[in-house]
Amino acid sequence: MSPLHRILKSEFKVTFVLLFVNAVLFFLITVLASVFGTSQLNILYLFGAEYFPDIIGGAFWRVVLPAFLHANLLHFFLNMWALANIGPYVESFYGWRKLFTVYVVTGIFASLLSVFVTAVDYFGSNGANTDFAISIGSSGAIFGLVGLLLGNNYKNDTYSLKIPIDSSQLWIFVAVNIVFGFGVNSIGGSIGINNAAHVGGLLSGFVLGMVLNPVNTFHVSKLKKYFEKGLFYFALLAVIVSAILNIITNFS
Repeated sequence: MSPLHRILKSEFKVTFVLLFVNAVLFFLITVLASVFGTSQLNILYLFGAEYFPDIIGGAFWRVVLPAFLHANLLHFFLNMWALANIGPYVESFYGWRKLFTVYVVTGIFASLLSVFVTAVDYFGSNGANTDFAISIGSSGAIFGLVGLLLGNNYKNDTYSLKIPIDSSQLWIFVAVNIVFGFGVNSIGGSIGINNAAHVGGLLSGFVLGMVLNPVNTFHVSKLKKYFEKGLFYFALLAVIVSAILNIITNFS
């Protein structure tokens, strides 16, 4: 068995890995902004923040990497607090591979819906609205994890036990954050909340919750096993390839 195969077969807490990666990137971006005396937004752009003109120009990695980037300490703390609370719970019922898969895939769909909303606004104004902002944050992926748990309630099979959750509290979490996001955006200011990303993460997570099997599932078809394994490798490759392309593009 190869070392990589042993790693992928092992069980470890990917929640802590995600927290660590987010923390390292936040620290690095903050330090670089200070050292070079530039805006943190400029450094975030270099690290792969979502930016509509670049994405429609082919920089697809900018829909993958934003889930690992944060704008300021409060933004970072709130998202990491949410991930530290919900991540281990999801991981205990789905395993680390599916937690990683859902985090990345729903993060991608969060960015895609955000890009779609921006595109509708841009093309709807015949290109008049060119006030594009960068978008970053793991909140879309965290909404994806919430959606995963909610979607499990609607999973139609008899081969796995339902995950014991109080779905009403999760719906309250969703509602409060969406209302808060619209409220902050209505006030205006230099920083906005990307509600489209939250909705994109939630909806894609909900769909995955209806499809993916928890670890307690005692009968899984070969087709479902191939699908789940393929989705994991897609998420893994998406992150690796996106990081490499972003480095080549912005740091070479």
